[in-house]
Amino acid sequence: AKLEKALLIFEELKDLQQQANTLFHIAFIAGHEYDDDRKAVEFYEKALAIWQQIDDDAGKAMCLTYAANDLREKGDKEKSLAYSNAALLLNRK
Repeated sequence: AKLEKALLIFEELKDLQQQANTLFHIAFIAGHEYDDDRKAVEFYEKALAIWQQIDDDAGKAMCLTYAANDLREKGDKEKSLAYSNAALLLNRK
């Protein structure tokens, strides 16, 4: 609940970097604490969209890596591989 409140504040402030960071942490908790890979991927993809908007390669790579893991866990191997490859390309820059 506290992260959701923080997200609302960052949205009001139009702080995209902190919005992406908060969405990433919500995703991480959903996947690792609550074992909800579907919800985790949903929030990782929201964070990823913001990091793409602000062209943050480190944020994109981190998000893609974690999302790929949760996608693999939920059985979406094709998308998981695509995300892993995209993260690898970003890390090689």
